[in-house]
Amino acid sequence: MYTKPKVYIADLRHVSCGLIANSCMPLGISYMKAVMDRDLPEVESRIFAYPDHLLGAMKSDSPDVLMLTNYVWNERLARHFTIVAKRLQKSTLVIAGGPNIPVNTKEETEFFDNWKDLDVYAVGEGDFLAMEIVSRFLDVNKSISRLVNCGIPSSLCRSGDDIVRQPLLKKEFELEKIPSPWLNGVQDHFFDGKLIPMIETNRGCPFRCTFCVQGTDYYSRVAHFEEDQVKEELTYIARRLLKVCPQMGALMVADPNFGMYKRDVDISVHIGTLQKKYNWPTFIDCSTGKNAPELVIKVLENTNGALSMLHAVQSVDENVLKSIKRSNIKLDTYKTVTEYLSANGIHTSSQTILGLPKETLQTHLTGLASLVDQGIKSLQNFQLMLLKGSEMESQDSRNEFKFKTKFRLSPRCFGTYDGEAIFDIEEIVVSTESLSFDDYICARKYHLAYMVFWSQGWFDDLFSFAQNVGIKNVACVEAVMKEM
Repeated sequence: MYTKPKVYIADLRHVSCGLIANSCMPLGISYMKAVMDRDLPEVESRIFAYPDHLLGAMKSDSPDVLMLTNYVWNERLARHFTIVAKRLQKSTLVIAGGPNIPVNTKEETEFFDNWKDLDVYAVGEGDFLAMEIVSRFLDVNKSISRLVNCGIPSSLCRSGDDIVRQPLLKKEFELEKIPSPWLNGVQDHFFDGKLIPMIETNRGCPFRCTFCVQGTDYYSRVAHFEEDQVKEELTYIARRLLKVCPQMGALMVADPNFGMYKRDVDISVHIGTLQKKYNWPTFIDCSTGKNAPELVIKVLENTNGALSMLHAVQSVDENVLKSIKRSNIKLDTYKTVTEYLSANGIHTSSQTILGLPKETLQTHLTGLASLVDQGIKSLQNFQLMLLKGSEMESQDSRNEFKFKTKFRLSPRCFGTYDGEAIFDIEEIVVSTESLSFDDYICARKYHLAYMVFWSQGWFDDLFSFAQNVGIKNVACVEAVMKEM
C-alpha cells in the first residue's frame, strides 16, 4: 500500500510545570506547511509546537523529514530532538533553520559542524525553501547522500568530511505568493487557549541596529502582506477565538515597527471594529514604530487601550547610538508624544539595554532618569544579549568593544523530555571597555528599584505627591536606592 511521505515541522517551545516559554502560535512553520500543502500535495505534513506531542508522533510513526526551528530559546531543545530522530530512524532527513546561527562564514561553519546529527541547515526564510528541499529529497528517492551530492540551495550540509555552503536563495518580496495559514485552517489546532495568535503585516526592518538579527542586510528591505488579507486573518482569528477559546484576549503582532506605515492605521481601525463586535483583542503585544509618532498615536487611539506605546530607546546617549547604528525619536518629540498619550489615558513604556558599546554607568543612569522624569509609566531594562546572527555577536565586535560575557538560563526555557533534562541558555555582556563588572552590578540594582517602585504602579500616589511638592521622580528613586 502506498503511504505518503511524512514531513514533521516543529517550532518547539519548552513546557515545564505548566509554564510555556514561548506562548505564541508557531506562525513561521505554518507558512511553510501552507506552501507545502499547496505545492507538494503528495506529502503529508504536520506541524508541532509542544515537545511531548512531537515525541509521541515520532515514536509512533517516524517521519521521512524532520524540520526544526532554531532560536536562542530553543536551540538545545532542537539539538535534543535531532538526536532522538536519528536514534529512532537513521534515514530521517533532519533539517534545522532559523536566525540563530553566526553571520561570519568561519563561525557559521563551526556552528553547523558541531551539530553532529544534523543533515542540513537551511539559511534565510523557509517559506518556499522547506518545500524545495523536500521536493529534491523525494526526487532522489529519499537518499540523504544523493540529496547532498545534487546540491541544496541556501543551506549548509555535509559532504564526506567537508561542510558545503550554498548561496542564499533570492529573498521573496511578493508575500502574496504565500498562502495564509489562518484562512486555510493550518493554525486551527493551535487554538487551545494557551497559545496567543500571532500575525505578520510586513517583513523586514529598515533600521541597522547591530544587536538585532534584523539589522543585517538580508532583512533591510521591507515587504508587506496584502492589507485585505491581514484584515481577513484578524477577522478569522476573532471568530474562531469566540467559538473555541473566548478567554484568549491577546494578539501578538510580529512586525518590528507596527504603526510606522499609513496602512497600519487602516489595520488598527479594523482591529477597533473587531473589538466592538467580538471583544477581541483586549491586549496587543508588539513593538511600535521607531519614527512617525503621529501615525503611532492614531494606531494607539484606534485600538482602544489594547496597545501601549513601546519606545525601545535602548540608550539616549548619542555616542552609544552611533556605535550600534541606531537613531531614535528626538527626546523632546518623544516627551511631547508621551505627555499627549498620558493625558489621554494611553499607557506608555520604554526599554533600555545595559552593556551596549560606549555606554558608561553614568550615561545609562542618566538615560533612565530622563525617561522616568518624562513620565514613562513602564520602564523595562534588558541586558545586552549576544544573539547569533547579529553583527554584535561577531568576533570582531567582541574584540573591538572588549566584551566580557556570562551565560544564564533563558526564562522558562527548561524541561525534561523523554527522561532527559534540557536547558536553553543565553549569552549576556557583563562588562565592556566602558562599563566594569561592578558598574554592571550597580546598574542592575537600579533596574530592580525602577522595576519594583516605578514600573508596577504600586507607588503612583507617592510619586504624584512628591511631584506636587517639587520633587522629581528620579530623586525618589535615588532615595529608595539609598534605603536599599
